[in-house]
Amino acid sequence: MSSKAKAEPSPPEDLGLELALLCDALDMSERGAFLFAVCEEGRLRERLIRQVRDHLLAEDSRGLIAIEISPGQPDLAGQLEQQLLHEGSPEEEHVALPTAVRDRPRPPSDVPIRVVFVHTHGLAEPHDERAVQALRALNFQRERLSRLEVPLVFWLSQNTLGQVVQHAADLFAARSSIFYFEAPLHEPGAPPPMRAEAVTSLLDRFHRTLLPPEELCKRAALYERRLTQELRPEPVEGQAAEAPNWPRIAFLCKDLANIHRELDDYAQAGEFQDKAITAYEEAIATQEAKDKGPEWANLHVWLGLAHYDRIRGERAENLEQAIGHLQRALEVYTRQDFPADWAMTHNNLGNVYRDRIRGDRAENLEQAIGHFQRALEIYTRQAFPEQWATTQNNLGTAYSDRIRGDRAENLEQAIGHYQRALEVYTRQDFPDQWATTQNNLGTACGDRIRGDRAENIEQAIGHFQRALEVYTRQDFPEDWAMIQNNLGEAYRQRIRGDRADNLEQAIGHFRRALEVYTRQDFPEDWAMTHNNLGNAYADRIRGERAENIEQAIACLNNALTVWTAEAFPHDHAVAARNLQRALAESRPPSIRERVQAALRRFRLRKSGRLPKSRP
Repeated sequence: MSSKAKAEPSPPEDLGLELALLCDALDMSERGAFLFAVCEEGRLRERLIRQVRDHLLAEDSRGLIAIEISPGQPDLAGQLEQQLLHEGSPEEEHVALPTAVRDRPRPPSDVPIRVVFVHTHGLAEPHDERAVQALRALNFQRERLSRLEVPLVFWLSQNTLGQVVQHAADLFAARSSIFYFEAPLHEPGAPPPMRAEAVTSLLDRFHRTLLPPEELCKRAALYERRLTQELRPEPVEGQAAEAPNWPRIAFLCKDLANIHRELDDYAQAGEFQDKAITAYEEAIATQEAKDKGPEWANLHVWLGLAHYDRIRGERAENLEQAIGHLQRALEVYTRQDFPADWAMTHNNLGNVYRDRIRGDRAENLEQAIGHFQRALEIYTRQAFPEQWATTQNNLGTAYSDRIRGDRAENLEQAIGHYQRALEVYTRQDFPDQWATTQNNLGTACGDRIRGDRAENIEQAIGHFQRALEVYTRQDFPEDWAMIQNNLGEAYRQRIRGDRADNLEQAIGHFRRALEVYTRQDFPEDWAMTHNNLGNAYADRIRGERAENIEQAIACLNNALTVWTAEAFPHDHAVAARNLQRALAESRPPSIRERVQAALRRFRLRKSGRLPKSRP
């Protein structure tokens, strides 16, 4: 089972929403919070800082303390302690105390709460040893900063954030929220700004890996408060009621759906997904009344991705809806006028066609390959290295599944595309994508026809184990379960080593996958893993044979409760065939079967290929 990556368009430019969320977070964080505001240095950051300061002064007269950290001045906690303790005596000389003997004070109770803006300088260069040491020193200050009980806003560039994640991971793990500000593009058809590798990974995955559930709940409360305000804006006397900002509402609902998904609350996640879809539809209708321009196309891409990710409804119909919206986006996103958006939309169409249920499976995969190849016409390694690597990975998954053409050659193509993706996706710079591609390579090597079969399986096991270095159960439970399943299948087919040990390893990996793959939350994956576990029990050498066969039958019957003939005809046929094999072993052979077996043994013994029984 391989993973793929979808490309997301830049959201409709709405810095006001992210700014409002930052202000809301500060209003709700009276004492103690680490907030990260990602924005490049320049006029946009200066404007944002002014607006936050004006908001704080207007709301509750809360003031700001501005502090800088740099390679030459890394002691943030020391600077802040001195300012908070000496607020009432600005003329007093501040004497820096050694860290080892400094007490860890809290601000006096009668001092009004301040908001601290932390400006970072000179910390973005990954090969600057002084910058790395400064960030490591900052990492050790987390507890001291927390005890000061003041909200801190770290203003970071994209590259600085990447360095913070690597070298001040404990501090970053304690964050309450992250806010991403991006300057609008002015040049029509210009490619979107390249996000730093850590930022892309953070926005997509890190919030679930490092934020505990209580912090995710706070984030959800923050978004729901803003959503209520957007849906019911306060009326202004003498002015007409303001129309809802549907794109803003859609993105709030999308983020809320993602948060609830990370909290394993799939009912709420599905509800907010559907609210996001409704808001996107309203936004498209509003935009369509004006013009069918790039904003209209952008909203269709987002709506297509919302259908692609949708939890509720029939999966086949959701994918058809996704295809329709992405194709409508291409009416505006032409290669000539919007090359980067054209490539991004083709990449997403490739993913949807790869997963498509309706239509001919072989033709769907050919469509997917065609869309990915068109995306690579724009996504070159030199101009768009990350998007190039993403599309190489996606092409690998399509070739790995391809039906037409020579199977052995398709798998060689898949392996080649995955290896090219790893030229960009290094573990250090793209840990998430590196692990995903390692898993995909493991799948392709396990299926490989050319080369030595035993060596191919060893290669597959190695790739899966490398993926688990990043995909831990605590941080990436779904990915961890997927790779546990893949490892189980690799050990079930393993040639080297002791066969009995290999099958015990396989059963252990499948059972670990089922700790996450429950029927309620992951019905298809639950069925797939039960099918694989049933096969492993049917092959098992250790234990009582009759008990192993009973376990196999139970697992395969479980798989068939989800893999019905109507919903999953191919998978149903596979599981039914496996069940028939297990059932054949569970009953005593008939007289006819015993006679046929005896005749086969007689012929083999006569030919000299079967040793005679000893007396």
